[in-house]
Amino acid sequence: MSELKNLSKLLIPGLLALTLFFTEGATFGALPPLSEDDALLVLMGSAPASRKAELIRARGIESNWGGDFLTRLSALCLDDDIRAALEQEFRRTANNPQAGLGSTPSAGPDSPAAPGNGTIPLPPSGPEPSRVSIRVEVCGYKRPPAPDERLLARIVERLTNNDARLQNLLKSYTFHTSILARKMDPSGAVLGSYYGEWDVMFSDRGERMSHEIAKSPDTTNQGVHLLKSSKMEPGEALMFLPQDRDEYAFRYVDHVALDEIGAYKLSVEPKEVEAGKVYFKGTIWVEDRSLQIVKADGDRVPSFEHGFFGWRFYPHYVTFRSQTGGRFWLPTLTVSDGMADGVRVNSVIKYFEYRRFGSESVLTPVPDDDDSQQ
Repeated sequence: MSELKNLSKLLIPGLLALTLFFTEGATFGALPPLSEDDALLVLMGSAPASRKAELIRARGIESNWGGDFLTRLSALCLDDDIRAALEQEFRRTANNPQAGLGSTPSAGPDSPAAPGNGTIPLPPSGPEPSRVSIRVEVCGYKRPPAPDERLLARIVERLTNNDARLQNLLKSYTFHTSILARKMDPSGAVLGSYYGEWDVMFSDRGERMSHEIAKSPDTTNQGVHLLKSSKMEPGEALMFLPQDRDEYAFRYVDHVALDEIGAYKLSVEPKEVEAGKVYFKGTIWVEDRSLQIVKADGDRVPSFEHGFFGWRFYPHYVTFRSQTGGRFWLPTLTVSDGMADGVRVNSVIKYFEYRRFGSESVLTPVPDDDDSQQ
């Protein structure tokens, strides 16, 4: 976990850290309102309450403030600043100056709404106004509720869209990479090893190429499959794309603190395993502000395959991503370890020094071509 320590200190400061993937690529100040689901995800995230409130005030919420939305809001811990922002937004959309959010629970589902009694009145509907009261608890420490099925689908939609953008972005970046692979007997004695380093860059004609920096003799033999050189693209580290959504079952496990980062912990497994295709089975952690994967722990499915040099074994692996100065969490470390035929296989692959092609600066955000299409 050392690779993830203090990563929260790298989060983009200010409101940008929270709004990153709720902006849909629009220019700040001309953004569409948050949907009900996105508003709930913002409120469930680990950003400071002041930033959540600022985003609600800046974006607004596209809602009719129906009973379903109010019920879902009532399950959350609403800080005073957030309550004030919600109150302001309700007054704006409902044109109701009496709208109010208090910290005292309402008397019941049919109690009349009044400022400060812990209720949000609904906009008038029909010839006679109808009001709905919701319980609003004083904000202390309160564990966020599990996302319902609709919110889980929204999280999956966001994380797969973000991985697609990341995959496209990585095509325009250079980086440095290294691998250390070892074969060991059950006692830990090293039977063979391999080490290599490369710079992955672009030629003058813009073609992707790798330049070998260091290399040791490969004494692992060909009994195991080792990632090398051109196959060490960070984009080949685990990514879930929009077209993969229907192939996997995503299940909510927990909302946890991963070091100092709030994350949704999801279990992932293929619904069916089709011959000739490669899948992932394990656990992913999705940062709850940007809805990007920050860690994955699992297995390649299938874990064995027959190659030119015999059977290839793919051991259990863990992949970490880091936010290295831009808006995306980039693959930075993959550690794999497993046993096959009494032999332990271990490898460590690192990716670092990401730079945008044609620039001397470290990784910086770039526009997403398809954001306006979302």
